[in-house]
Amino acid sequence: MESENDFFLRDQTQRTIKKFIGEMDMLQTADAFEEERNRHIKLVLNSMLSTPDQWSANCTININWVGNEFISLLANANNVKDKSFLDSIYSMCFRFLLELELSIKGNLVAEYEQARKFASTNLTNFTEHAKSHIEFALRAMPIAILKSLISHDNIGSIKDFNKTAENADRMRKEWNKELEDKATIINQLKENLDKYKDAFNFVGLYQGFDELASVKNKEKTNILRYLRLFGFLIVVPIISEILYIMYNIEIIENSQSALIVLLIPTISLIGILIYYFKILLLNFSSVKSQLLQLELRKTLCRFIQNYVDYSTEIKKKDKESLVKFENIVFSGLVTNDEKLPSTFDGIEQITNLIKSLKSS
Repeated sequence: MESENDFFLRDQTQRTIKKFIGEMDMLQTADAFEEERNRHIKLVLNSMLSTPDQWSANCTININWVGNEFISLLANANNVKDKSFLDSIYSMCFRFLLELELSIKGNLVAEYEQARKFASTNLTNFTEHAKSHIEFALRAMPIAILKSLISHDNIGSIKDFNKTAENADRMRKEWNKELEDKATIINQLKENLDKYKDAFNFVGLYQGFDELASVKNKEKTNILRYLRLFGFLIVVPIISEILYIMYNIEIIENSQSALIVLLIPTISLIGILIYYFKILLLNFSSVKSQLLQLELRKTLCRFIQNYVDYSTEIKKKDKESLVKFENIVFSGLVTNDEKLPSTFDGIEQITNLIKSLKSS
């Protein structure tokens, strides 16, 4: 379906304009007015041929009003020598030229401006019909064009411009508030994620301490079992020796040296058992101490985040505050091995016992 936007692009329009220009080229003028009028007519028509898209896009109102009439006049080339006919052609071209000036940005080129001014300066030389078109174009057409534009469906919203502007301003404020609220939520989420990240890191550290504490608890349980076993073994030789002496008291009374011989293995065994019992006891105490330290560190991991936040303020006064915490959390486990008995402690005790028996 053809529309006003391709009016000057149509083949029929192009052929009609070319044919009319050809007729005018062979036309003889009677005076300077006709010569200048014809020159302006050809100027506008040649522009319509060279840039038909510009004229079609910017002259839609006059195309709708007088477009078909304009092409019909151009097609009637037999009247090209008639003054009133050419005056009417010029008045039509003037209407299109004026609408083009109103539609485009900036001013027309100098030649177009001269063609426009020619109508107002030579208005009395045109016929009445042509003069009415020119006067309409100069006085009423701009208002009619503006009225047509305002009543158009695509520009009807201009009537509600103030209302639209108020709605736009209200929507802008609502969007800004919504963006601020979302920015606040995002910042809160970021802070929470940072806290969760730190908390997750310390949960991992806590789990590490907890796993180490489980190992130490198992070690403590095993040592406790060995302590009970060695405690029982220490008592067994003594009870066995007492029972043996009670059942063989007569033999032992006749020979004191036999008693000493009987006591040496028992005392040696008891001394060795006591020695290892002491080692196990010290290890048991050491493991208990390590478990206590691990529990302390697990407890410290629960408030480390608040401690770090608090220490940022404290560090201004005491730079070593966080270092003290790290020394506790990340220091090695103390084993208290300074009191661990040497290998020869038990042998020394047995030797002293034998010497005391011989002297007696």
